[in-house]
Amino acid sequence: MADRVEVAYRWWCAILKVGIFLFFAAEVYSCLYRWIDSPHFSVTQRLLGLAIDGVSLVLLFASQLSVIKLSRVVRSERIFSHDAMRQARGVFIYFLAWTLYVPVQRTLEGLVFTLHNPVGHRILAVVIGTPDFIRVVILAILAFFMFVLQRGIDLSEEQSLTI
Repeated sequence: MADRVEVAYRWWCAILKVGIFLFFAAEVYSCLYRWIDSPHFSVTQRLLGLAIDGVSLVLLFASQLSVIKLSRVVRSERIFSHDAMRQARGVFIYFLAWTLYVPVQRTLEGLVFTLHNPVGHRILAVVIGTPDFIRVVILAILAFFMFVLQRGIDLSEEQSLTI
């Protein structure tokens, strides 16, 4: 039985790492294609756009690395431990920061797109769409997961004190 769990975990880790790599590669390609390949942007607009997208990519990648660290804790069968809670909290915090940054990112991108327009013709728009609401639902699921994890930690500590 332990061999089956080990094989399943190895497959899970491989799929998770490949999925994260492909997702991150697609995001980087999208960022580079949007800002570098556009001939009508100035160098200033390209650099500002890359910086704005770069913050989002760093937050997203940090969240994904926290998911990998959390899967390692789960593999070591320390699911209801403070280490697992710390990793889950890291996933939540990075994902929360990314979720809050994406509307700001879109607003700043709109400003960068119209940076060289004359005064009065620059556009500043706050955009909130369906993907933002989906991220909020995912955050609610992560918060529920952290609540269940904390309750499990509390119960395991109570049982360790029971004679």
